[in-house]
Amino acid sequence: PSKRFDGVGSLMRAALLLGAAAAAQQQCTQRCRNECNACILSYAIIGARKAGTTSLYRWISAHPDAVGYGLNRGPRAGEVMYFSSDKLFPAKPVPCFGNTCQQGRACVNNVCQPPHQWYNHQFPCVSGRKVAGEASVAYLVHAEAPKRMFEYCSTALPKIIALLREPIARYESQFQMRVRLKTRGYTPKSAADADMRRDVHAFCGLTKNHATWYLHPKPTGLFEPARNGVYEGVYVAHLKRWRHAGFSVHTLFFEEFF
Repeated sequence: PSKRFDGVGSLMRAALLLGAAAAAQQQCTQRCRNECNACILSYAIIGARKAGTTSLYRWISAHPDAVGYGLNRGPRAGEVMYFSSDKLFPAKPVPCFGNTCQQGRACVNNVCQPPHQWYNHQFPCVSGRKVAGEASVAYLVHAEAPKRMFEYCSTALPKIIALLREPIARYESQFQMRVRLKTRGYTPKSAADADMRRDVHAFCGLTKNHATWYLHPKPTGLFEPARNGVYEGVYVAHLKRWRHAGFSVHTLFFEEFF
């Protein structure tokens, strides 16, 4: 009982921190801040996968001053996955002339900019002191996500929340989900220990000679969301990216809530 109470207390403290980062700091004269070419985020839950991020997001979104994304999408509630999309943020500049960009992208200096206006319109109206946020678990492991979000919200950075879980338990939960959904070729006959040995071998082989492996956007065989469970569980490396980008990270733990 006391453990559960401490978890709820941590959630309330997180909510207070979110209020301090309210997007109303942005200068916008529109009733819905979504219509302005400015950051509407007050917070972002970046992961970890299988650590209760959807539940945490729903709890926060239940507040009358909160604006949520995709609350009718079941376990994918809150998952915009915008800042981890390499399609929306191409590595090579997309040239443009006049107003030839797609998805509401602005054409600046003959280069199409990220579709921030499209992103803003994924949310219901964010008005007055309303607080908008999302919960995309791919942000934890994507090396470019912190930089992209910083460029979007450079004048008023959102609060970053990392909900973490004991790495082995998180790995096992992810494995069981893959077997249940039969994704990536997993079946009821798949063995968790063999899966983990393969991931450990791949992780060690690709990182032993690269001290800054976690700064690479796509470490071959590791990055693709949820491909390598060992990689995803090295929390300190992932959180470093967010701290180095200038964000304040509020860390919570799965074990305090469930």
